[in-house]
Amino acid sequence: MRHSLYFQEKGQLTVREYLSKIKSLCDTLLAAGNVISEQEQVSIIFAVLPVEYESIRIVASTMNVPLDLFTEMFTDCEA
Repeated sequence: MRHSLYFQEKGQLTVREYLSKIKSLCDTLLAAGNVISEQEQVSIIFAVLPVEYESIRIVASTMNVPLDLFTEMFTDCEA
């Protein structure tokens, strides 16, 4: 299941829906005893970000932004 995290596409999902999907998978893995660090979650999200979110990717990777702030930035960008 951990492997499937890296193949989750945003597609037509809203940012909130996509982040919820990733969080749900991470929570399921955690319940099974597999911890997904915040940094790994951010990396997973980075892997599928469309080009219009490039500025967020640059800021977040440069500043090592915590997951909750990163998701807020990502959500605000869509609004």
